[in-house]
Order: sequence, then structure tokens, then C-alpha cells
Amino acid sequence: MNHGPAQTRKEFKAVATAIPQFRAAPPGLPACPTVLLSASRAAKGRQQQQTVIAEHQRRWVDALPDGRFEEVDSGHFIQAEQPGIVADEVGHLLDREPDRPAR
Repeated sequence: MNHGPAQTRKEFKAVATAIPQFRAAPPGLPACPTVLLSASRAAKGRQQQQTVIAEHQRRWVDALPDGRFEEVDSGHFIQAEQPGIVADEVGHLLDREPDRPAR
């Protein structure tokens, strides 16, 4: 038996329930070094949406005390399409000393 659709409905319901809570009490901005990896390849017919999302991501990361925006040649699932880039960026963050600038 395929339980995928039922699980997807449960996940959508959980997200819908969490949105008002998130809006009422959004989390604070991270104070640690942060890299935002942004997919550069839009799904068919979604280029305008992709451009808007990337601009929003860029503005958000620019508001961080130690943030960096990185566009990646990938579709939506960067971790699946470009796992080496994701691993490298995590490694760079872990290698950093608190007072040392980014590479």
C-alpha cells in the first residue's frame, strides 16, 4: 500500500498549522556565520518566481552579521544535485574560527 499521499497531506496540514505561529513569533536572525545556497535553475515556466526568490534570499542574508549568498548551478534540491558543494560549504563553516573572516 502507498502511504505517500496520506503522509504528504499530514505534512501540508502541519505546515498550515505552523504558519500563524511562525508569523506571530518569528525566530531571530542567526548570529553565526551563514551561507545561503540558492538554486539557479528554475523549473520550467518559473524563471520570474526564481528571480524574486533569489532577490529575497540575497536581501535576507545581507541583513545577517556574517552572511553570504551563493548561487549554485542546481534545481530546487541542491543537496541532491550538488552534494559536494553543500558538503564543502558546511566544511568551510565548521573550519572557521569565530574571529577569522570567511574564505
